[in-house]
Amino acid sequence: MNPYVVGQWVRGERFYGRVELIDEILAMQRSTPPPDPATISPAIPGELAAITLRCLAKDPADRIANAVELEGSLRRIADSL
Repeated sequence: MNPYVVGQWVRGERFYGRVELIDEILAMQRSTPPPDPATISPAIPGELAAITLRCLAKDPADRIANAVELEGSLRRIADSL
């Protein structure tokens, strides 16, 4: 699954506003850091926002390594709620 789709699902809106042209979207994905989901909705727990931003990191070395690591992180958040 595309990490930007996941990020948009968490935030409930598009990362880059109303940008529609694919060339503009791709250019913004390459050059613009995604906004912190917690700034869009204070209801999003900080830990979930941090995980979302890690999934969207520009540098692959900064991203969550695999689905198992992501699942563990999400379970810890769910268990704390």
